[in-house]
Amino acid sequence: MEVGRRIECSSRKGTVRYVGTVEGHGGEWLGIEWDDLDGGKHDGCVNGKRYFVTKHPRNGSFIRGSAVVIGCNFLEGVHKRYVANNAEEQETETLSSKVVELVGMNQTAERQKKIFNLTTIVLDSRNICEPPPCGTERFQYCRDLNLYNNLLHKWEDVKEILAYFPVLEELVLRRNRMDEMSDDEISEWPVTDRLKNLILSECGISMETMSNVLHCFKNVTELHALKNSLTSVSLPDPIAERLEQLDLEGNPLNRFTNLHGNFKNLKKLSLRDCGLLNLDIVQSKSSFPLLEILNLKGNNFCSWDVITELQALPSLTILYIDTENFSCIRDIEVHEVIIAKLPILLDLNRFDVCQVERRSAEIRFLTKYFILPEDQLIPHKNDLNRLVKKYGAPAVEGPRRCLDVVPLCISYNEQTIERKLPLTITIHRLISIVSRQFLLDPLTVSMELVREDYIIALDNPMRVLGFYSPEANDVLRLTTVE
Repeated sequence: MEVGRRIECSSRKGTVRYVGTVEGHGGEWLGIEWDDLDGGKHDGCVNGKRYFVTKHPRNGSFIRGSAVVIGCNFLEGVHKRYVANNAEEQETETLSSKVVELVGMNQTAERQKKIFNLTTIVLDSRNICEPPPCGTERFQYCRDLNLYNNLLHKWEDVKEILAYFPVLEELVLRRNRMDEMSDDEISEWPVTDRLKNLILSECGISMETMSNVLHCFKNVTELHALKNSLTSVSLPDPIAERLEQLDLEGNPLNRFTNLHGNFKNLKKLSLRDCGLLNLDIVQSKSSFPLLEILNLKGNNFCSWDVITELQALPSLTILYIDTENFSCIRDIEVHEVIIAKLPILLDLNRFDVCQVERRSAEIRFLTKYFILPEDQLIPHKNDLNRLVKKYGAPAVEGPRRCLDVVPLCISYNEQTIERKLPLTITIHRLISIVSRQFLLDPLTVSMELVREDYIIALDNPMRVLGFYSPEANDVLRLTTVE
């Protein structure tokens, strides 16, 4: 047993930090640093004597070597998963009152051959700790290899395992506590030419190691590095430029500016639960020209400046963000304000932003916020100016005295009703009111003014009814768009 080895004991995993005697206790002991931060009794110091050092004050303890599982090699793990667990090694028959055991040697041999034809191999939690024996046949067809939660820790062992996978496209190393990789250890891994998707989540690696690993995996375009306690992520341009997906969930980055790199081809980014309080995209030296999907869930955002910063992402169409802490004025929802402020957004928290929904959100935002005092407009002024150019300035009603009204017929299909309508009402408000009369969804309704000699489409929702000069007994005709 050597220091640095990964072990399992009673379904808990840890790293051997000490091998030897313990004062006052006979025999040999193993000093273990447990992955569970509260899984031990001390930090490697017992009765005033230091035996080893742990990163946390209560995740160290001593156990006997006989109590630990040290794991198996890769090929043994494959056999246990795909041969032994699926094979009935013995069949029994009763002949002439005798029990005859028929060992299924042929079936077992056939299964052993088939494992080298697998296209996907999943070996999660199998206590694999080392490569297969030399001379093992290659897994010529396997494209996906999942080694989640095993006892691997040496990058050299990973390299040897991958030598048996010439067409591998995805590798999962999540929850294998890997050793650090220094600059001197970077080497060519020619067998990884096809590897595109790499999962290094919960591997306990530093930023330096992650960067060096990516130097070895020359063609990785999708990287998942969740929960590695990274406080900053800085990738050299050759690596950052080739990434198309990057998941950094659960790393305490705290600021967007702690993400460095020229991510010119990145399309999907997750910064979920990264402790972000604001976004500094404009100040960031990083580039995200093609970023389409951004996950910001689990961060405590409350300022509208965050949404304004997102406008600096020219391709952002899908956004995941917690909205509970944002506040807006009465009679409008937070999601409507976000949609109005992000003009190319197509999906907000899995809510489809169709053209009708966008139009409604923008008009409501413009109507509600346009009349606010100047000091309350500061976070939204540019958005309001943009929407005024699109829809025109909304009508601002003065003190209500005697309103000018006009009697009009309102029709939908075969139904017609008569109403006296104020000339100062906006088309948007009018559609909302009359839609309820006919039990229609206002988001699907359009309106036109019908007179004997012409038809006018009331297609500017910010205009007041009086702009179209309706006369008594003209008809407002409703149509719906599915």
